[in-house]
Amino acid sequence: MYTTTAACSFSFLPPSSSRTQRTLAATVLFAAGAIVGWPFSLLLAVPFVFEELFLYGGDIVPESSLSDWVQTRWKRLFGSGAVAALVFVPVFLIDTFAYGQLTLTPWNLVKYNIFSSSSGRGPTLYGSEPWYFYLVNLALNFNILLPLALLSLPGLYITYQYDNQRLGSMRGPVGQTSSPYTLLAARLAPFYLWIMVLTTQAHKEERFMYPAYPLLCFNAATTLYLARGWMETAYVKATNSQYRASQTSLFRLSTLATILIASLLSVSRVLALYKYYHAPLDVAYHFQYDELTHLLNTTHLLPVPDKTKTTHTSKYDNEIDVDMALVRQFGLKICWGAEWYRFPGSYLVPTGVEPLLVESGFDGMLPRPFPPVVSVAGTSKGLSTPSNGLLGETSRVLGRTTRITPTGFNDLNRAEDGQAADPVQCDYLVHLRLPGSQKSAALPTGQWDDVACFPFLDASRSSMLTRVLWVPGAAWQRGNTFGEYCLLKERGKAIARETKQWSRKVET
Repeated sequence: MYTTTAACSFSFLPPSSSRTQRTLAATVLFAAGAIVGWPFSLLLAVPFVFEELFLYGGDIVPESSLSDWVQTRWKRLFGSGAVAALVFVPVFLIDTFAYGQLTLTPWNLVKYNIFSSSSGRGPTLYGSEPWYFYLVNLALNFNILLPLALLSLPGLYITYQYDNQRLGSMRGPVGQTSSPYTLLAARLAPFYLWIMVLTTQAHKEERFMYPAYPLLCFNAATTLYLARGWMETAYVKATNSQYRASQTSLFRLSTLATILIASLLSVSRVLALYKYYHAPLDVAYHFQYDELTHLLNTTHLLPVPDKTKTTHTSKYDNEIDVDMALVRQFGLKICWGAEWYRFPGSYLVPTGVEPLLVESGFDGMLPRPFPPVVSVAGTSKGLSTPSNGLLGETSRVLGRTTRITPTGFNDLNRAEDGQAADPVQCDYLVHLRLPGSQKSAALPTGQWDDVACFPFLDASRSSMLTRVLWVPGAAWQRGNTFGEYCLLKERGKAIARETKQWSRKVET
């Protein structure tokens, strides 16, 4: 998304023989997004390439100079492409060093997603969605901006037919320069191309739309500008007065109203996501800063607060500093079952606590933890002596972990033996309760007590409008049904843990 935005800041300038920097910068940025990021994002560069090769842009080209102009444009684009290809070099070298064999990661991604379907592999193994999936998803995220974006090309045609001078006139004779309507159409095309191509793919995910987000906003802004022109034209015809049209605030207010409505709907949507689905992060926070603190206090491992500290610059100064290294001796294991896909990541699990995924009826492949970095003295075969500092540490980690071929994975999305831990190991469990719903998973064997529960929206039993947006007030929430997203602990293990004598000495 970021490279798309940066590339468009150059590619949206009209191409001309004097703008060599435009071609080079846009080409390199599009290539960087595809090579370093996601290779399929290169699709967004197709209209730019077409414009660079076939549209006059800012040039006025007499017929006698057409051949030289074509050669110049093609040489410039392919020269820029050769420079952009240099981005492959560091990517290739880093990947090859990291994996210990010749590797080009962008190609591996393309090969699996495009050329593996005949062998029963490919992205459809991970789910498929109906053709309208992206339209619904974009409507949720961009509200009225989506229809505005989709109307940009039809709106441009309407403007061309009924308000031809809105974008200005051609800079030269017909056939020797480009129409401003043609140039604008080339800039509106990437969003349409992206959404059409991705809609034809069976496997769809929200994140696949990320590269086109800036283009959606640009297309929507274009429609808003063109619609304002239609209003001005209609107003002049109705009043027969250019002066009154220049003095009225109607057009400015209509633009402001559109922006305000889109902004308010967006804020409401953001608040809905936070209010309705924040519980997994609430559980992670409560586990580290409340439950583990309580455990250390119960086992008499919590240090005595320093009462000499009297200056409070924020509310967090009142919190007791807890040495989480003391938690390691408990050997705690926190588990996710049916909620494995909402696992917030190992960074939100305290050091010394092991996250586990347990059996939940899911028949696909589950993620696994990275292998631990083994600290050894000396050097390992094929690696130079690690140097001090970040570079040396990075070299050591890359050499000792990324070259390991992990077991327990496949490219057919099939469950593997050992991917789910035995629930008997769990000290804590993250569990979603949806009263009256068949989606609530059964608890593992044992006596489980609630530690903390937070509200979590039951989308299937809530009104579509109230679950999509958040509005303050109890009346709005009557359309919603909530379950409980809970942190549970196994009673027997908790009692044994809290009654045992533990050491304050931290093992290193």
